[in-house]
Amino acid sequence: MFFNSPSAAEFFPLFSVAQNFFECAKLFLLSLFVLSLPSCRDEIFPYEPDSVFDKSISLSEVPEGAIEGELIVRLFPSVADIVAENQTSRAASSSTFVPAIDDVLALLHTFKFERVFPLDSVTEYNARAAGLNLWYSVRFSKDIPLAQAASELSKVADVQCVEFSRHIRPAFDRTSVGFSLPKPHTRTNTSQSADFVPNVDNYPSLDIPLNRLSSEEYMPWNLRNTGDTELIPHSLSGCDVGIEKVWEITAGDPRIVVAVLDEGIDLSHPDLADNIWVNEREVENSSRDNDGNGYIGDVHGFNFVSRSPKITADRSGDKGHGTHVAGIIAAVNGNGKGVCSMAGGTGKGDGVRLMSCQLFDGGALASIIDEVRAIKYAADNGAVILQCSWGIDTRYNYTYTPKSDAEWKRLYTLEHDALQYFRHYAGSPTGFVQGGIVVFAAGNDADSSASYPGAFSDFVSVSSLAADFTPSSFSNYGSGCNLSAPGGDFRYHLSPWGAILSTLPTKLSSYGSGYGFRNGTSMACPHVTAAIALAFSRAAQLGLHLRADDVQRLLLKTATPISHYFSQEKRFYILDTVMNKVVERKMYPQNYVGRSAPLVNTLALVKAVENLGTSMRLPNVLLAPRESQEISLANFFSDTESDFSLSLSNPSVASCWVDFGVLKIRALKVGSTSCTLRHNSKSQTFIITVRQGVNSHGWL
Repeated sequence: MFFNSPSAAEFFPLFSVAQNFFECAKLFLLSLFVLSLPSCRDEIFPYEPDSVFDKSISLSEVPEGAIEGELIVRLFPSVADIVAENQTSRAASSSTFVPAIDDVLALLHTFKFERVFPLDSVTEYNARAAGLNLWYSVRFSKDIPLAQAASELSKVADVQCVEFSRHIRPAFDRTSVGFSLPKPHTRTNTSQSADFVPNVDNYPSLDIPLNRLSSEEYMPWNLRNTGDTELIPHSLSGCDVGIEKVWEITAGDPRIVVAVLDEGIDLSHPDLADNIWVNEREVENSSRDNDGNGYIGDVHGFNFVSRSPKITADRSGDKGHGTHVAGIIAAVNGNGKGVCSMAGGTGKGDGVRLMSCQLFDGGALASIIDEVRAIKYAADNGAVILQCSWGIDTRYNYTYTPKSDAEWKRLYTLEHDALQYFRHYAGSPTGFVQGGIVVFAAGNDADSSASYPGAFSDFVSVSSLAADFTPSSFSNYGSGCNLSAPGGDFRYHLSPWGAILSTLPTKLSSYGSGYGFRNGTSMACPHVTAAIALAFSRAAQLGLHLRADDVQRLLLKTATPISHYFSQEKRFYILDTVMNKVVERKMYPQNYVGRSAPLVNTLALVKAVENLGTSMRLPNVLLAPRESQEISLANFFSDTESDFSLSLSNPSVASCWVDFGVLKIRALKVGSTSCTLRHNSKSQTFIITVRQGVNSHGWL
């Protein structure tokens, strides 16, 4: 129970309203009764952030790539409250109004001290419970050495820990071999002929000939592999995600939102536009934060690099990576054009929704602060899956490469806290999904372990498969890799068709087709994301409430072992940068014995969730006098057009009515009342509790 939390008294002043002993006892017993009912209060805060940090971590050695003139600090709660109180009515300040900290800030010539996570009026309670309100960024003169600044700040008793800021980087497969592009309007002969001699392009643009997209949607091998070895040498029938049988059950649901943390998604792409998430509470091109979430104009997501609502996808330096990933998850199915996707629906507006949280913008990279803001934004605005095909290349991301969960958590506490926030605060305790699942690409270094943060035990890390069930030549494998999925391998198949075909911004695709090939663990990752999205979709369609952690366990449990497919050595081709020519390399199965992650089994997962969840129930509600609450009944009743009837045990405490499928509640006075809602032959009863001093938490 959260009444034991040090900050609980601020939000639950149960006894402050009591005028005498008898009134106090009455309210106390009432609270025990309500809390003994099925409620979400205990489950909504399962994550307790660390209260003690190791300040002995060496800050004298500045990591390569650390951002000059910027540090990140975590304050103690009482100190953070003082700072927040004094900065409430003003923009980011150079002062904290805490003398011990301000003395150091003056020494560093600080010009901005601001909260890492913008204030969201709706989710601030969650942020405080998870300790995210304690993190602040410090921007100071670049003339001050980072090591000196970090050392001085770490000496302040009011500071729990200090971290260096850094940029995150996309983890594209930089060793991939390219191929000369087939001419359009011709049948492609993909045998190892002169047309497909590997060249030395580091990141080729391999796009689909227009004749393949002229008449109907194309089903790439990763969705349905027929074993066509003429098109894809070495291909093996059945090496795919088996999506057609899944579509007989569900093809997606618009109530399920996936946050794509990547380059921006091409919002106007004809095969994606109908499945882009829309923030109904925001106004496009507005200069105000209409929904109070701390971000202005965020209709389809947010560009965390430029810190603006303008999502970009095809600027100079972009690779089309975010658009390609998005298409694997939810390109619109059933529209007669482009490519099929896993969770794109049937063409009737029923695909899962894609939220664009942009971390790369042309040549510009997001900082760690931008990254964690994107993570919290996704959780606070309805996403239940975090799609992360980025920042996995340890050679670029971490000077100190973590070797264990404990080490990563210790070195990168802010990143850890933000990702844990998503796991525990995404979704809703009253919705179809409670909590969220974080999915990372395992990395493209051909290492025997996944890269952090994806390797952390609470997240899902995905390795890449070629079209014959064998590991892709570039893929990380082994420790920390939970699942495998099709990611392609055109330097093994010697065919662009052996990569993954998906959407691209028109400007970044040959012939302006809007489609193209990519391969990498970046492409394997969204297959697992889409599988989870389909499982959540099935739950929504059945009116089930699921815990994300339970689904994640099922995801791993239902996967299919595939290690037996790799029994002979594999030959592939890479660019030798010293000799500047393509050379042959080999993969040996004995190096992968017991280290190949099983293949995601979407069908088994979707079927398994049918027996996992509980029926959606109307939540108990906690309000202050004169406060209102609205609940969409579409999540609890299959038919909301028929008449509803309701009754209250104590109508003086609250009033309730149903308006166009929305239950509306108005608190009148302190007390408690049960409310029974009847619809056709079904009824549900919940408790409305009205208390003084409640800060708009909403659900009990």
